[in-house]
Amino acid sequence: MARPKKENLDYYPKDTSQFSNRKIRRLLSKFGAKGYLIYEYILMLIYGGKGYYILVDNNLAFDISDYLNYDISEELVKQVISSCIEYELFDIEKYEVFATLTNKNIQNNYILARRGETKLRQELIVNDAKKGVFATKTPINATKTLFNDAESAENPQKGAQKKRKEKKIKEIKRNGKENAKEKTSPHFDKNYINFESKKTENNYQFVEENFNKEKEKNSAKKENENFISSKRYFEEKFGSYIWEVSDDLQLSKLLRKIEITLARDKLPIEPNQAFKDFLDNLPSFWRKRRFSMQNLNKNYNEILNEIRQDTNEHTGNTKEQQRKFGRHTTEELTNFAENFGK
Repeated sequence: MARPKKENLDYYPKDTSQFSNRKIRRLLSKFGAKGYLIYEYILMLIYGGKGYYILVDNNLAFDISDYLNYDISEELVKQVISSCIEYELFDIEKYEVFATLTNKNIQNNYILARRGETKLRQELIVNDAKKGVFATKTPINATKTLFNDAESAENPQKGAQKKRKEKKIKEIKRNGKENAKEKTSPHFDKNYINFESKKTENNYQFVEENFNKEKEKNSAKKENENFISSKRYFEEKFGSYIWEVSDDLQLSKLLRKIEITLARDKLPIEPNQAFKDFLDNLPSFWRKRRFSMQNLNKNYNEILNEIRQDTNEHTGNTKEQQRKFGRHTTEELTNFAENFGK
């Protein structure tokens, strides 16, 4: 009796320059070492499980939190997963359609490690991986394609090294000619001036880089605080709502849209406060029939227009009349309209 084929991998490759990747740096900036630990553990689950993807169910966040057991809450795991998808560490399309975590590099690593005949689920193949290299009848072509990709990944480094070498040779030749010209002017030390100018330029560059890093770090911290505050208010207001893992991503997108609205209308209001006003003045149709975080995000512009129309139509009515017709009070609607602009 034939032994069943093994799906998972015993080990997986790791890029030595991964900490130069902006996506990884953003993850570290927002969540620190815990966020990176969660991301790495998910990769281990992927390669050690199905080999190239993992299904996101209601137990995944708990299982990760329970296994790591390093002051890592289930809520933190959900936030890290959402951010990994937002930063494109995992493919967003495969997550939203099939509730799976995967990406092109994971799939390429899996095929290269398998070496023999490898067949991936067609619907889970990412981007240009659909060119036929995954067919079971062409394992050699698949391997060649992946090795070609690896070679092409190395060529940019060789090209960059060659350019740097040529540039250095040109600089040496140019400096030699300039030094020959300057022999007639012994009191003019151009090398010293160039050194001081370059030193000053480097100092400015160093300050600017650190300022940008600090600004990006503070922005990520502020974004995380707004997210936590908004989610807490939502759960307090709608206690019966069952929060899904995908709702984290939907909330992040909704807060981003609100930020754009506030910036466009030049309103000095925090996004989490605007989000609270948005929920407080939500029309009854969206509260009862189509209430979900995905619908709130998807139909944000339509809902906002309805709130503004309600404000314009019912500002003259009394509170009793508005409640009779299932409307919000004038004070509530006016407050929201003033925040978001008519």
